[in-house]
Amino acid sequence: MNTSKIFLTEEEFEELFGKEIARVTRVLSEIAKNRCSVCRGKCCREIGCGLYSEKFNSCPIYEIRPRECRFHFCHEVLDEAQLSQED
Repeated sequence: MNTSKIFLTEEEFEELFGKEIARVTRVLSEIAKNRCSVCRGKCCREIGCGLYSEKFNSCPIYEIRPRECRFHFCHEVLDEAQLSQED
């Protein structure tokens, strides 16, 4: 796998960062699905996503989004997540 690749599938992300990190980001992503549709891109603007546009209802590249997007979650998502201290 090319580690400099920007856009990652779920499988490529897991291969690079491991099963535990991939599992935690999947859990957070499930929670984020409901939150993100309401905030209309606040996090996208916070991380400076060059692909963000208010014209989209959702992320146009969600399935292959960059690792920065996969690691960024707002406080509302983190507060709602039922993660263990280890997670």
